[in-house]
Amino acid sequence: MIVAEGPRDGGRRARGREAEALAAAFLEERGYRILARNHALRRGEVDLVCETGGLLCFVEVRSRTGDAHGGPEETVDRRKARRVVLAATWTWTWTWTKSRSRSRTRSRSRSRSHSGSPFLTGTLYVVATPIGHLGDLSPRAAEVLRSVRAVAAEDTRRTLKLFAHLGVAAPPLLSLPAFDERGRLAPVLDRLRAGEDVAVCTDAGTPGVSDPGAALVAAAWEAGARVVPIPGPSAALAALAASGFPADRFLFAGFLPRKGGSRAEALRALAAAGATLVLYEAGNRTRATLEDLSVALGDRDALVARELTKLHEELARGPLSALAERFSGEVLGEVTIVVSGAGAVPVATAPEEPLEAELRRRLAAGEPPSALARDVARARGLKRADVYAELERLKKGPRL
Repeated sequence: MIVAEGPRDGGRRARGREAEALAAAFLEERGYRILARNHALRRGEVDLVCETGGLLCFVEVRSRTGDAHGGPEETVDRRKARRVVLAATWTWTWTWTKSRSRSRTRSRSRSRSHSGSPFLTGTLYVVATPIGHLGDLSPRAAEVLRSVRAVAAEDTRRTLKLFAHLGVAAPPLLSLPAFDERGRLAPVLDRLRAGEDVAVCTDAGTPGVSDPGAALVAAAWEAGARVVPIPGPSAALAALAASGFPADRFLFAGFLPRKGGSRAEALRALAAAGATLVLYEAGNRTRATLEDLSVALGDRDALVARELTKLHEELARGPLSALAERFSGEVLGEVTIVVSGAGAVPVATAPEEPLEAELRRRLAAGEPPSALARDVARARGLKRADVYAELERLKKGPRL
């Protein structure tokens, strides 16, 4: 909504031209490019045609005097009146074949435009930030961060360092931690509804990819805001490119469940995929994950990428078993694992040997109960605590 003051006289056409000029200026300030004015269409004339980011918008401008909005307190000076310019935008789908369908679709589009129009809401920029080396911040991302009115950040302290690197004062920073993302959406959405441009960024990489951001983006769409991705660094894609494995078809699995049946189920799903796999893991769990992958997928070739783009970056490639041995000690930092997808491995079926028989056999061979419970639980997709409880029952039984 644009509000302007001016003389009541001057005629309807003069007021209309002034309203169009105001709307055009407002659009241009928001980055829209005016393509045409008073453009004739098959079903009538439209006041403005504009374009932004490949989206073609048709704008219809309406003006009315302040008398329609309130009493004398709003128009104290009778020689002047408040005029409100309402601009509604909608996009056209040129694949329509019937005028009746076109009319209905146009009506629906216009009804949505008042909640999603750039006149009423701001833009949410989804900004990818460096995963280690600050030099990887793109010029476009830097420009966006300098221009927005606020930034929704996973950790405001980390984002402050990013602005210090840019050498500019940070705008208001809105905390958006992973543990309470949905609870922190309201202040960000309020700014978007007020017409402000907001950026969302995480500590490293792309928001929403194993990081907070997806809930905010979904809510921004629902609020009618414009969503613009600003691509950039990604640990998953960087490791995939450095692996040398086929990347025309790959599966990004994020972080695996830590334990129990859900972890075993995830591993079975990965084995059935057959594609190149990309996973994230914490340094202290790297060896266990490599061992589990080797059991579930077979001893495929893989790549471990640690601390990508940072001072102590390390990349190692080889069979999963060899990598598990290499990273058996203390592993610091963040790890990305890429596993070759050379042929699907059949989903593991339950062992033919009954559980009780296997436990008795391996206990009799002298295997430590704790390690035995862990290995059997991992192989069978059971909870370690349940297997250990069964071991305790067998040890107390009369036959052991």
